[in-house]
Formats: sequence, structure tokens, C-alpha cells
Amino acid sequence: MYVGQAGEVLRYPYRKGDTEASGEPQTLVSDLAIGGSHRTRDLAFSPNGQVMYVAVRSGSNVAECK
Repeated sequence: MYVGQAGEVLRYPYRKGDTEASGEPQTLVSDLAIGGSHRTRDLAFSPNGQVMYVAVRSGSNVAECK
């Protein structure tokens, strides 16, 4: 399971049938921007699973796009 949060992306080990992580999380990314009120990070993977995309925070909930 992958968890994106303020400052980092973690991967928790799970196997089919597990009801909880089978070990400690591994830090995959440790230097994401921190700040603002947007603390979680959306994660997506490319169709081949080779690239992980991580959304970073926005400056506000309402902002003018330029």
C-alpha cells in the first residue's frame, strides 16, 4: 500500500489476505514540499507501473490561474 502525505511517500508491505501491514514502511520519497493546508498527496502510476506520479500542494483552495 502506498501513502502520500506531507513531505513523503511511504510504501507499506502487504500480501494477499493480509489485514495489516506485514512490516515497517519504506520511505520512497522524502523531500516533498511541506506547507499550506493540503497535507495529503494523490498518487498515480503509469500503465506499465514504471512511473509514480505525486501531486504536490496548491497555494490555496481558490486561486487565479495564469
